[in-house]
Amino acid sequence: MARRIVRMNPLPHPPSMNDKTSAMEAGRIYFYGIRRRRNYRKAVAHLQQAAAEGYVHAQYLLALSYAQGLGVRKDPKKAIHWYRPAARKGHPGAIFNLALAYEKGQGTHPDQHQAFSLYQKGAKLGDPAAQCNLGVAYIEGIGTESLSRLSMGRESG
Repeated sequence: MARRIVRMNPLPHPPSMNDKTSAMEAGRIYFYGIRRRRNYRKAVAHLQQAAAEGYVHAQYLLALSYAQGLGVRKDPKKAIHWYRPAARKGHPGAIFNLALAYEKGQGTHPDQHQAFSLYQKGAKLGDPAAQCNLGVAYIEGIGTESLSRLSMGRESG
C-alpha cells in the first residue's frame, strides 16, 4: 500500500493585514517566494503597512521594490523615501543603496559628501559593498580628498 505524504506544517492563509507582524511576514513570504510563488504586487501591499508601522526590513524591501520596479512602477524618489528611515535605523542594505543614490543622484540631488558619510557608516557595520565603495571614494576623492592628494600633503608638510 502506498503511503501518502502529508505536509506537517502547511503554510496558513496569508496573514491578516490588520496585524503589523502578520503584514511583515506576509510581505516577506510574497517578496522572497517562501513556500509560495513570488508575487511582488502582493508583497508590496503587505510591506506598505509594515513599513508605515516602522518595520525596518519592510522599509528596505519597499524601497527596493520602488527602486527596481518590483510589483510597482519604478520610482526612485519613493525608493529614497523608504531607504532613509531604514538607513537611520542601521539597515546595511538601505545605507548602501542610499549612499549609491546620493553618489549617482538617483531620486535625489547628487551629494558626494553624504554618499561618503553613508559609505563610512555602512563600512563600520561590516558591509563589504560599503567597505569597497568607501575605498574607491578615498582613492578617487568622492566626497573627500583623494588619498594621493592627502599623501602629497604629508610629504610637503
